Order: sequence, then structure tokens, then C-alpha cells
Amino acid sequence: MERRDGVQEPCIWSSPEGGKGKVEPGKRIFCNRVLNISVKAVGLDMDYTLAQYKPETFEKLAYEGTIKKFNGVSMQLLEWKFEWEYMVRGLVLDKKRGNILKWAYHGFTELSKEEKVNTYGNTLIRNAFDWPDYVLVDTHFSLAGAYLFAQLVEFMDKYRERALYVGDHIYGDILRSKKVLGWRTMLIVPELEREVKLLWEQRNSNKFHKVWGQLMKTGYQNSRFAHQVRSKSFQYHSTQNCFMLLSS
Repeated sequence: MERRDGVQEPCIWSSPEGGKGKVEPGKRIFCNRVLNISVKAVGLDMDYTLAQYKPETFEKLAYEGTIKKFNGVSMQLLEWKFEWEYMVRGLVLDKKRGNILKWAYHGFTELSKEEKVNTYGNTLIRNAFDWPDYVLVDTHFSLAGAYLFAQLVEFMDKYRERALYVGDHIYGDILRSKKVLGWRTMLIVPELEREVKLLWEQRNSNKFHKVWGQLMKTGYQNSRFAHQVRSKSFQYHSTQNCFMLLSS
């Protein structure tokens, strides 16, 4: 900053002493490169800029709201708690392997040096983690999700053999969960209820689709869709509400 007499004064964002007056180190402005500060307008974001939320309350609400969506999966999940100080920004979630990268943890368990090298080589020191296999925890809003991610990894490792994934997409939901994660799967086929009802009432019914006929048949043979359902999923049903029919 230049005074009227032409003498250059140190700026508080570049001076180790803090410029005119003493400025606490944590409140100084830090620059990565030269910046022309002669601007006519300044735009300010709302979340975590103008409005500084308290993560111990705000992110806790987000966490608890997400947990409630798992209702029906396991009552144990409803007892989980959010430790808001555990996660920080700058972490990377490896969705495929269930790892959290910076020092490389699997869930809440740190990987050994050998496991790190065998899995990632030297990529931990490079920017080599891109979407869609990796998710960067770069906002405060991601902290609750990252913590829940670690909890779910621990949960799935413990109950992997007892896990049943329910979805409607043969490849995106069922096949991937079966091959990559080793889960048992249930495919949701909404058309199934009507078709089974028609078959039950009249085997040669003409009430099936007027052009394509039965969903599971091509003439007297199983359709390609029926083959996919049989080969890719452990079970199939018309709706996820089928679990309500199971005895406790």
C-alpha cells in the first residue's frame, strides 16, 4: 500500500509482522500469487462464509437425517453417533475399496505400509483420484457423509455375508453389487405383480402387453430379460415392501 508521500507501506496480507498494527497469525491473509486488490465489488458466498454454521449441531442434523433413511436396513444403524471432530476437509473417499485417503484408512482402521503400496503404489503423493471412483471431501457439508461412509465400511465388512442389496437396475445395482462387493442381491421388477396375477388367473390370457406379450417369455422360451433376472440376482420381487411379508 502506497502513502501520499510515495513511501510503500507493508500490507497485512504479506508482511510477517502483520503490517500496520498487530494482526494475529490466524487472521492474516495468505497469498499463493500476486493479486491486484483494486476491485470495485466483492461477492461473498453464504454457507460457511457469511454464515458460519456449528458442525456439532448443523452437520449432526444432516447425519441424523441420512441415518433415518436407512430405517428398515438395520436397527443398529439408528444407534450410531456422529463424531463431528473426526473428519476434515481434503480427504479422498475410495468408493470401490472402502478406503479413506490421506494416510489411508479402511473405515476406521489404518492400512499397513504394505497394503498402501500394493493398492495405490506411489499415487498417494499425486493428484490421481478422480470421479467417479473417488470422492473428494472438499466442503464442510461432506464431513457427515464421510464419517457415515467409514461407519458403513466397518458395518459391511462385519456383515458382508449377511448383506442383501435391493435395487431395480440389473447392471448398475445388481451386477455391480454382486461382482464388486460380493453381496447377495434382490432385483425389483414392478411389472411382476401384474404378470403373475394374470398367469394365475388365466395362463393363456390376452391381457399381457398388446405388442410384446409376457415380460418373462418370448413365445414358449424365457425372454432375455428373464435370463438376466435369473443369472444376475439371487431373488426378485415386484416391490421392496415384500420384506413386510416376512415373519419376524
